[in-house]
Amino acid sequence: MSRHKLIIHDTMQARYHYTDALKKFLIERDTSAAVALFDESLMLDSTYAPALYQKAAIELGRDRQKAMEYARRAYEKDSMNRWYTALYAQTLVFTERYDEALHLYRRLMKIDAKNPDNYRIVAILYQQRQQPYAAISVLDSADMRFGKNPYLTGLKRHLLLATRQYERAIDEAQQAVDIAPYDQQSLLDLGNTYAAAGKDSLAQAHSFCDI
Repeated sequence: MSRHKLIIHDTMQARYHYTDALKKFLIERDTSAAVALFDESLMLDSTYAPALYQKAAIELGRDRQKAMEYARRAYEKDSMNRWYTALYAQTLVFTERYDEALHLYRRLMKIDAKNPDNYRIVAILYQQRQQPYAAISVLDSADMRFGKNPYLTGLKRHLLLATRQYERAIDEAQQAVDIAPYDQQSLLDLGNTYAAAGKDSLAQAHSFCDI
């Protein structure tokens, strides 16, 4: 009968090295020493997700393929962790694996439901796939969850204009003005939306010049 060698990960020692690495990285700002300690942590336990996450974050500015691999391993270790999921999704976007990124960002809309940025990115990914109506639907869901968010209104207005839903686009622009009636950009956006809808007289009425 064949025998398999039992491999026991030294998670406690990996944690000690990880803690020391964080001190080097966050307090002493010594990235090289921190990376060496993160690597030692992973030599002791190759599945230690916190170290994998930090390695992915560091590699993101150096080698995006390596960052994606570290992020994938952290995510697979704990797929319910919103930080691991978000970083893996980000690396997928950076490496142009948009379909996989869309799947993860849709998961983030559930496990990190209070973050409106996930809705924005999902909408952009649908737009990239030339599915503007799906993108608008996501932004409608964001409105229901968060209320009107200026951060998302501009994107939604752009998508409504692109799909020739002019009245809805005007309504979006008008709501932005109602929320911030003295915001010049909101007023300009409303004028531009009227102009895009072919309502030139209303566009002129809502235009203004900086003094």
